[in-house]
Amino acid sequence: MIEEMIFWGATGQAKVLRECLKLSGIRLVSVFDNNESLMSPFDDVPIYFGKKNFEIWIRERELNNPVGFLVAIG
Repeated sequence: MIEEMIFWGATGQAKVLRECLKLSGIRLVSVFDNNESLMSPFDDVPIYFGKKNFEIWIRERELNNPVGFLVAIG
């Protein structure tokens, strides 16, 4: 069972999708986007930029638990 989720996209769609996650019990752990001028739309969730930083995040992830992935681009 997936307990954690990441989003690719850090604007309005991310906010909508996070609302959907609330009832599921799945925790949003990271947001990714290619636009480096964005800030995370959530105070409690870090933002990372681009494929390179995504690959670093995956490598440095301590848990081997599966993580869900949603595209948050409208």
